[in-house]
Amino acid sequence: MSNKEQCVALLDDFTEAQLVNVTAMLKTMKQAIADALEDETPNAATIAAMEELENGGGDVWTGGTEELFAMLEREAADA
Repeated sequence: MSNKEQCVALLDDFTEAQLVNVTAMLKTMKQAIADALEDETPNAATIAAMEELENGGGDVWTGGTEELFAMLEREAADA
């Protein structure tokens, strides 16, 4: 049985009243998936940073996560 056939079989088990909620949940899930896929496209600032690194510029972080966050906190405090 295909995934679609399994879903249809599950839907058949719901009453019409329950399907109102199921439909709302499915629409929300569909939109969340679309939003997540859309967000995978880098914005202009990210593209510029990637190009900077590819051209030998920028800063490459080689430390640990804890050190990175400490550095970011110091920079934020200095700003």
